[in-house]
Amino acid sequence: MGTDATAVSPAGVAPAAARVSGTIRYWAAAKAEAGIAEEPYLAATLAEALAAVHERHADRPRLLKVLGHCSFLVDGDPVGGRDRAQVALTEGGSVEVLPPSPAADRAAGPRWCGAPVPEPPRTADRRSSDGHRSPSGSGMRGWLKLTIGLAVLAGLLVGADRLALGVAEDQAAERLAAGGHMSQRPHVAIEGFPFLTQVVSGEFDDVRLSGDGMTVGDGRQQVALSSFSATLSGVAVAGDYHSATVRSGSGSGLISYADAARLVPGAERLELSYGGPGKVKASVLGVPIGQGDVHSSGNTITADGFKLSGAAGLLNGRLSALLGPRSFTLTQLPAGLSLVGAAPEPEGLRLAFKGEHVSLTG
Repeated sequence: MGTDATAVSPAGVAPAAARVSGTIRYWAAAKAEAGIAEEPYLAATLAEALAAVHERHADRPRLLKVLGHCSFLVDGDPVGGRDRAQVALTEGGSVEVLPPSPAADRAAGPRWCGAPVPEPPRTADRRSSDGHRSPSGSGMRGWLKLTIGLAVLAGLLVGADRLALGVAEDQAAERLAAGGHMSQRPHVAIEGFPFLTQVVSGEFDDVRLSGDGMTVGDGRQQVALSSFSATLSGVAVAGDYHSATVRSGSGSGLISYADAARLVPGAERLELSYGGPGKVKASVLGVPIGQGDVHSSGNTITADGFKLSGAAGLLNGRLSALLGPRSFTLTQLPAGLSLVGAAPEPEGLRLAFKGEHVSLTG
């Protein structure tokens, strides 16, 4: 069944009638991230086939990232810089997904996953018995084998890079938890490619931390810190990898109003809730009694300026002590960062963290 090129839309999505079936084959790093060696396609163009791959593997972000660096052979021909929406697929055809190469990342010319596509070698023409030249297929086959061979070799290098990255991320998570910098093992993502060049330099440009089961505390007790995330820039590691210095870092997390009230000394009966931008409401036994402002200084969070409302005004004398300025100081913060802000949100207090020249040991 052929492909009607005129039926392909500018976005590369064609009517079902124009689609053909074939096979997508993944190589090396792409194969490792896809978890399969090949899968069928039903599409009219390369763009449509890749869109289907993204939809099927939306739960594999690493695969989608690798695909962003790859280039492709369609029925043995390199796609190069052509518009993928204009690359027609054939019935029973094949799409080879060649893995990214860390080499030649800035080289000019046609490219395969970051490396130039080698020119096919020149081969002697064969002549038929009547003296006419007939093209030799051995040269093209040899070039294709060479291309795929180099792609596999590059893929092995990339695979080693990704393997080392995974091990490093696991080790970093363990050391952060074991060193007391995080209340539990975080998720660590080391950005940048290739990873091994950063190992050689001893500095990682961009390290991302996240977790939903972290805690913060005031020295007396710990409370849950949800939706924690942080970005550490310029992480320079020591030679023994047992310590590191972070040039700068920032992050945020959320503590519930119930937990915030637990951290306020002498306010066991006080209940806090969202009162609007920069404000919290206070209640006692479910009865609203006032509204105050929230601000921070250093690692200390303060709620003050409470104004009694409604019937609470009749109990002004008994409530004035309870609704005086209330503060708590956080002494155990994640990743060695410091508190730089606290903002009321409907779900709780959003804490903002920041740090420069932070030392991490362990």
